[in-house]
Amino acid sequence: MGRFLKSEDGNVTILTAVFLPVLFAGGIMAMDHANTARYKILLQDAADAAALASAKELGYLSRLEGVDLDREIDRVAQSYVDLQLTPTQKPARSDASIVGEGRVRVHAWREIKPILGELYGARTMVAEAYSTAEALGAEDLCMLLTWTDNSKHVLHLDQDAEILAEGCMLHANSRNEQAVELDGKSVATVGTICSAGGIKVSGNARIDGNAVDTCPRLDDPLEMHSNNGGPISSLLGTVGCMFPHEIEHEGPNPFHLMPGRYCDDVVLSGDADVTLAPGDYTFTGGELRIEDDAVVKGEDVALVFAGDSTGMSILDDADVSLSGRTAGDFAGMLIVSRQLFDGSQARKFRIESPRVKELVGTILTPDDDILIDTDAPVGEGSAFTIVVTRTLQVKGQAKLVLNRDYGLTSVPVPGGFEGAERSLRLIE
Repeated sequence: MGRFLKSEDGNVTILTAVFLPVLFAGGIMAMDHANTARYKILLQDAADAAALASAKELGYLSRLEGVDLDREIDRVAQSYVDLQLTPTQKPARSDASIVGEGRVRVHAWREIKPILGELYGARTMVAEAYSTAEALGAEDLCMLLTWTDNSKHVLHLDQDAEILAEGCMLHANSRNEQAVELDGKSVATVGTICSAGGIKVSGNARIDGNAVDTCPRLDDPLEMHSNNGGPISSLLGTVGCMFPHEIEHEGPNPFHLMPGRYCDDVVLSGDADVTLAPGDYTFTGGELRIEDDAVVKGEDVALVFAGDSTGMSILDDADVSLSGRTAGDFAGMLIVSRQLFDGSQARKFRIESPRVKELVGTILTPDDDILIDTDAPVGEGSAFTIVVTRTLQVKGQAKLVLNRDYGLTSVPVPGGFEGAERSLRLIE
């Protein structure tokens, strides 16, 4: 009997029987906590999106009469939380509150049931997240950098370059941390520069105005005008190749260029004196090049670049004054380039002359690159200029001026630009 009482042969089995349920329960609890942590990350993204959307909507709703702002903002927040989650990740609840001028705070939460219910006494857990967003004052959208491939330098100012766009919003869609970069002694005078990625200012460069990073991306208000199914397609379908060969004019006698479809290079050089008659100019092959001491002017014109190898260069000491269409499919637009097919290289639009005085209207080149490298202001005499492009580089002593004197011209401002944008940012 004594030997039986002293035996330890069954200890392992007994200990296993005692501790295995404890270890199992501990593992289940760890999984519950990990699941809650995962939902907290998902809810944080959802709360951020809901806060940004609610802050933007607040500006619009505030202008309406008889609207219950608290209820409507609550509804907007919940709808955006729902949009961010898949059916298996729902249901999640949210509560939104207006916490200041243009500010909305969103609280999102979801109950997480234990994996094995209350078998081990586990309680229902709650994953939650908070986010606060702010909408700054409404501003005119004067520039949209459309590239979304998270590339850097979609807006780049270097050396002594300047952008003068007082009261304007300049928006970059790239999420790269150097999406917008100013270096050297460059200066941007703006209402707001808003970047979906980051803004880098180095050397003696500076931004006179608001600089906001991690902004939501903006859709191109004029996308239908540059895509392959829009008015460019209609234009190509109705206008044959009226000018199949290269056109080169050196002057000095006055020369009138007529609307139509140009299928090769158009070179205006020497001391040419050229007037563009009102209408649509479609370039399907070759470049429009204005160089030397040529003088080119035109009112109520649209320059439409429909070929993958087309582009435009204003070089040397060329003197250019152009204003966009006052009516029709391209009303409000001066330069339009067609959407590129996959694999095509971006076209180049270069301004290197110091005498580009007027570019009145919208420059719509969403798949292309613009380079300004001169020693004088560009567009200073324009009533207004709006730029929608893939990338913009301003170099040397160039100064790009984006005015907003809309009442001084018969060229209309396209919808989605005037007083349309409120820069948004997350502040908590």
